Amino acid sequence: MKLRKLNLKSEFKGKFLIIKPIFIGFFKIVFKKQSFLFYNYLQQRRLNKYIIFILIGIFIFQIVFAESIENKTDKFLITEIMYNPEGRNIGKSDWIEIYNNKKYDIFIDNKKYKLTESYLYKKKKPYIIKTINHNLKNSFNIKAGEYVIIADKIDNFKNNHPNFNGKIIDSSFNLTIDTKTKINRSYKFIKTENNNIKNVKSNIIKIDKNLGGNDNGYTLEFDKNGKWRESYIKNGTPGRKNSKKKELKKYSNKVRINEILPNPKGNEKDGEFIELYNFGKTDIDLKDWIIKDNSKKGKYLFLKNIKIKAKDFLVIYRYNYRFALNNSGGEIVTLFNPNKKKVSKISYNNSSEDISYGFDEKNKKWRWSKKITPGKNNLFSEIPKIKLKIDNKKYENIYVKFEIKLENVKNKVKIKWDFGDGRKSYKRKTEHKYQKNGKYKGFVEVLSEGEKFKKEFQVEVEKFPKRKIKILAIMPNPKGKDKNLEWIEIQNKSNKKINLKNWIIATGSKKNKLINHPIYNKFVINPGKSKKITGKFSNFSLNNKKCWVVLKYPDGKNAYKIKYQKNKIEDNEIYKKNKGSHWSWVEVDKNNLSTKKTIDGKNEKQEINIINSNNYKIKKEEKEISKINKKENLYLSQNDINKIKLEKFFKLNTVYNNKNNISKKQKKKVLGVWSISNKKIREENGFYYFVPKTKKQEYYIKSFLRKIKKYLLLN
Repeated sequence: MKLRKLNLKSEFKGKFLIIKPIFIGFFKIVFKKQSFLFYNYLQQRRLNKYIIFILIGIFIFQIVFAESIENKTDKFLITEIMYNPEGRNIGKSDWIEIYNNKKYDIFIDNKKYKLTESYLYKKKKPYIIKTINHNLKNSFNIKAGEYVIIADKIDNFKNNHPNFNGKIIDSSFNLTIDTKTKINRSYKFIKTENNNIKNVKSNIIKIDKNLGGNDNGYTLEFDKNGKWRESYIKNGTPGRKNSKKKELKKYSNKVRINEILPNPKGNEKDGEFIELYNFGKTDIDLKDWIIKDNSKKGKYLFLKNIKIKAKDFLVIYRYNYRFALNNSGGEIVTLFNPNKKKVSKISYNNSSEDISYGFDEKNKKWRWSKKITPGKNNLFSEIPKIKLKIDNKKYENIYVKFEIKLENVKNKVKIKWDFGDGRKSYKRKTEHKYQKNGKYKGFVEVLSEGEKFKKEFQVEVEKFPKRKIKILAIMPNPKGKDKNLEWIEIQNKSNKKINLKNWIIATGSKKNKLINHPIYNKFVINPGKSKKITGKFSNFSLNNKKCWVVLKYPDGKNAYKIKYQKNKIEDNEIYKKNKGSHWSWVEVDKNNLSTKKTIDGKNEKQEINIINSNNYKIKKEEKEISKINKKENLYLSQNDINKIKLEKFFKLNTVYNNKNNISKKQKKKVLGVWSISNKKIREENGFYYFVPKTKKQEYYIKSFLRKIKKYLLLN
C-alpha cells in the first residue's frame, strides 16, 4: 500500500485543532480511564500538542481511510469496444480498450482481476441472469494515461490494425451478440479476493446493437458525457483517443428537385428528366452532389464543376443519369449534398403517360400537370373546390345518399368514392348501404387532368328506430282507372313525426312472392295522425280480389301487414279496420251516404253511414230538402261539418226540443234510437254508424238528420 506524502503543517494543523475534542472522546470511550491518564501524562511531560494529534490522526487514518485510498487508485475506464466485427468474425477479433485516467500506474493482477459478463439467458423459461468471469492470461502494469487492448484473438487483431504498437492482453471472451439465447449483455472489470467479488474496478458497458457498431466495421466509444455511441471512424481508434465528429463543410440548402417526368410519351431515354431549381440568391456549385432514386445502385454524381445560377433551372435527362424512374409502384428521388445530407426529396406512387410531377410554388405542394415545362416555371390548372352532400341521418341497412359538387373544373373528371367499409362507387350522385352501425372514415377522389384530389369524410351509422305504425284502411278498386287512385291509409302511432321516404310497400297475392315498392318521395305523418298514400309516392299496385299488403321499414323488416280477400270488390269499396282487430268492407256511394256490409263471421247487418268526418269526397250543398223516401239522399256537406262540432252532435236534439220542433213522442223514440249507452249509434274513426232494427227506427234517424239540415240552413 502506497501513501502520498502529507504536508502536515498546511493540511492537518487547522483540521486537527478542530477535531481535537473528537479524539479525546474517542480515547475515553475505547480506553476509558487509562486513555485519560495517558493523555494527562503526555500533557504533564509537556510534549508538543501537535505531535500528539498527528500520531492519533495517523492511527485513525490508517484504520478508516486506507482501504478507500486503495480503491480509488486502481480504478480505470473501458473506453472502446469492438463487439461484432464486420464479416461475421472471419479473420477478425473482438476486443476491449481500457484506459488509465489516473496520474499514477495501476498494476493489474490476472489472479485477482476478471472481466465479468452478465446476460439474461432465455433459452428456457423462466429466464435467468447468468454471469461468467473471463480470465486475463497475463498480469500487466498500465501506466498513467496509457491504453491497453484486451482481445480474444491477438493475431487477428494485429492483422486488422498493423499500425498498432501498444500493449495487447489475451483473453477468452466472445462479445458477438446472440439474440436468440442471450439478451441485455453487459461487461465490467472486477477485483476478487479468495474467489469472491471485492469491488468493481471499471465502468460498465451494455451491448446494444441499436447504438451501432453491429457488423458494420465500427466500434462503440465512451464519450465525455459518459454515454456510448458509434465511432466516427471505421475499425475504431484502438490505443488512442476516441474519434471526433469531423466539422463538415457547409453547403447551401436553397436548391430543390422542382419537376420530374417519369413516363414521357415515346422514347423514355430521351424524354425522361429531372429538373433542379436554385431558389436562393447566390450561385451553387454542384460538384460531388448526388441524385439518387429508390434502388440501391441508382445514383448520379456531379463530377464536374456544374453551377446552377440563382433563380435558375438545371435539367438532367435520363441519358445523363443512367437510371430509370418508375412508372408504376413507389419511387423516391433524393438530392444529397457532398456531406451526404438530404437536401430535397420527392416521392410518388404511379405516373400516367406524359404528365409531369412538379412543385406548385403558389400552393406549396407537389402536383401532377399535363403542362410540361423543363427549364421554366411550373404551370398547373386550378385546384377544384370539392363540396359533399351526405344525408344527415344514416341508418344501418338503409341507403344513404352521397353527392359531390365541383367548382373551378372545366374538363372532364373521374370520381371515385370509398365509403370506408370496402365498398366503392364511381358516380357523382350515388347511394350506399352500410351493413353495420358504427363510425366509418371514407373519402372521395377526383381525377382531373392526370391529378388526383382527395376529400375525406366521416359518417356515423345508427340502428334504425322502430316507430309504431299501422294500416287503417285500403281502397284497392277506385272507380275508373286504378293508377294513382288506389290508396292505403297509414296511421302514426308514435309520439314523433315520421317521414316514410325510403320505407317499402310490398304487395302480392302470395305471401312468399311479394313485390317491394319503395316510397321515393317525402311523406310525413304527424304523431297520432293518419294519412293516405297513393301511387304518386310509391308505385304499388293492389289486387282487386286477393292481396297481401306489407309496410316495411327501410331496412326491410316488417312494420305492419294485412291481407284482404273478396270475390268481387265494388268500385270505391274500402277495406277498413274497426276497433280491435276487426276489419270490414265499406261501400261508399256518390253522395257519401253509403251502405256497408260488415263481415263478422256468419252475421251480416245493414248500417247507415250518417256522418263522414274523414274528408271523403262530398258534393256541393243542396238548398232544398226533398221528402223522405227510400231513395232520399241525406248528407252533411263540408261547410256543415265546419259549423258543428261532432262531439256536440247529440246536443242538437235538445236545441230542437227547446224550439218544439220535435214532439215528446218523437223525442222519446228518437232518443231511444241512438242512445250511446245502448250502442245503437257508434263512432269509429270519424264515421258515425246507426244500426236500425226496424223501418220505424230508420224513419226517425232520417227525420232527425233532416231537421239538422234545416237547422243549419236557418242559422
